[in-house]
Amino acid sequence: MMRPHTVCYIILLLLIINKTNGISSRLQPYAMYQYSTELELNRADLWCTINESEQEITFELHIKTRGWIGLGIRPGT
Repeated sequence: MMRPHTVCYIILLLLIINKTNGISSRLQPYAMYQYSTELELNRADLWCTINESEQEITFELHIKTRGWIGLGIRPGT
């Protein structure tokens, strides 16, 4: 179960670093998302939607790479 303060922290973080106009991916996101940010200039873009009632986070990540990528998710503590 996701703690309410964890969800608030994620939302606050996304609002602070939100740079919708700075997204570098040429590909359009598959769906409409609440938040977006450029994680690394011209290399990594993230879109996400947080559904608190369903305790669900949906995200889409676009990364320029020549190989594999790793993604880690951990609970906020």
